[in-house]
Amino acid sequence: MGAEMGNAIANDNLGFMYWTGDGVEQNPEKAIGYFLKALEINPDDCFALLRVGIMYETGDGVKQDIEKALAYYTRAAELGDALSMVRIGYILQRYRRGEGPPEGNRVLSESGGNRKRRSAEQRRLVLP
Repeated sequence: MGAEMGNAIANDNLGFMYWTGDGVEQNPEKAIGYFLKALEINPDDCFALLRVGIMYETGDGVKQDIEKALAYYTRAAELGDALSMVRIGYILQRYRRGEGPPEGNRVLSESGGNRKRRSAEQRRLVLP
């Protein structure tokens, strides 16, 4: 099996299967283990970074931790992942309404310039 042989994509896919219950019994705790294994193999795996961020944001399979979620989202956003950028914006919007932790603002401000540049690059790929 690819996951056992150290394949990041296989670990990510298996994690997604356990997270969603696709073909296996749903098990978020197992899922995050596979996602983290994928990140050990490939720290730049945007899919795994995003999924771990979502799990920390929602508390699915792990103790909810918005600061950890932001750290995973920020790393994926720095790599150009648009969905992670959206999740960061969502958390920041909640923070401004008083629903999120103040740590969010600190984490977001540390990578803001790079995130904006990559977002602009992604728009150019989509728009003529």
